[in-house]
Amino acid sequence: MTKEAMQTGLTTNQLLMERCESDFLDEIGVISGGAAMFYKKQVKVNTKMLYVQNKFNLLREESEGYSKVITTLNRFGKDAITEESAKAEICTIQSLIGFFDLDPNRVFDLYLDCFESQLTNTAFLKLMPLFSALSIAHILGFKFQHYQRAS
Repeated sequence: MTKEAMQTGLTTNQLLMERCESDFLDEIGVISGGAAMFYKKQVKVNTKMLYVQNKFNLLREESEGYSKVITTLNRFGKDAITEESAKAEICTIQSLIGFFDLDPNRVFDLYLDCFESQLTNTAFLKLMPLFSALSIAHILGFKFQHYQRAS
C-alpha cells in the first residue's frame, strides 16, 4: 500500500523517512544498506545537531563573553583575585565559557595574558586546574614559539 502511494505521488521518500521506523523503511525499499545502517546514520546526525557545541575562538566572534572573562581576570587592587576568591572565580569562568560557548583554550590564553600582567598575584595559580593539562602544554608551547619569533 505504501509503495502504491509513493508511485501515485501521494507521499514522498523524504516524508516517509521523517515519519516511519527504519525497519519499515527497509521493508518497502526506501533506504539502502539496511535498517541498522540507517539507524546508525540517524543517531550520528541527531548527536551532531543536538550535542556538538559551537565554540567561538576569535574575540570578534563573541566579544561580550571574552570581554567578561578579561574583566573577571584582570582586576587590580582590592578587587583583585585572591586565594579565597579563586574557587568562586573558577565557577564564574566556567559559567562564562558555557553561556557564551567560548573556546576553553582561548580562555586559557587570555588567562595567561592576565597572569603576565599580575605576576605577583599567586592566586592565579589556583585557577590553573580549570584547564586541561594537555591544553596547557600545547598553548604554552605556542606562546613560547611566538615569543621566540618576536625577538
